[in-house]
Amino acid sequence: MMGLRRPLPVMIIYAIVLHLCWGILGTIDDTTYLSTAASAPFRLFGNLTGLVCIVVAAAALTGLIARFRSPLASLMCMLPQQSLLIISAVGAAHAIYLGQFADGVVRSRFFIAADQLPAILAAIGHTVSMLRFILKGGFIWIGTRRVL
Repeated sequence: MMGLRRPLPVMIIYAIVLHLCWGILGTIDDTTYLSTAASAPFRLFGNLTGLVCIVVAAAALTGLIARFRSPLASLMCMLPQQSLLIISAVGAAHAIYLGQFADGVVRSRFFIAADQLPAILAAIGHTVSMLRFILKGGFIWIGTRRVL
């Protein structure tokens, strides 16, 4: 019997769309990865083609979690995307600390914080959504029986 699965949390869908957009924009214009949130993974991996493949693969892999029944398999599919979000958040926090965007533009720390807060909140929100999704098994529970 085919069961009902819970839909993906909005924050996870947001991250999938974000990384797909990074991948598409990165193939159109290589200066995409000079934006502060996207520059941290680019500096870490150093290869534009490789990074485009990584962000698209992370988005696709996370999109597959609805297919797995195992919470462990779901977690393993979400970890690459979670890693990219954390790397971006660390890059954003570093830019705030320096008072300088990744492309070298100097602004006040408060200005950069206001601009980069979505990257930091995305990493936090994705972590919470991911853990809730995994801890609930990614499925609908009815009483003590899990509907597959």
